[in-house]
Amino acid sequence: MTHRRSRSASTGLRWRKSSYSRVESTCVEIAQSDGCFCVRDSTHTELEILSFPTGEWHSFVKPLSGMPGTTG
Repeated sequence: MTHRRSRSASTGLRWRKSSYSRVESTCVEIAQSDGCFCVRDSTHTELEILSFPTGEWHSFVKPLSGMPGTTG
């Protein structure tokens, strides 16, 4: 289940985005929090963020790890 979190809930999170992203490109950023992964728009960080339970996040990214151009 996906949850929306307010911007203030993201205080103290360490956000990162793909090394494939250029500085000016539209991308999402992710951060790991207590039992979940948070996702936000990198160009509009003032908007709400989405959070996904760790198990759901891993189910989402696992198939992506075998795609051409990825490592892992």
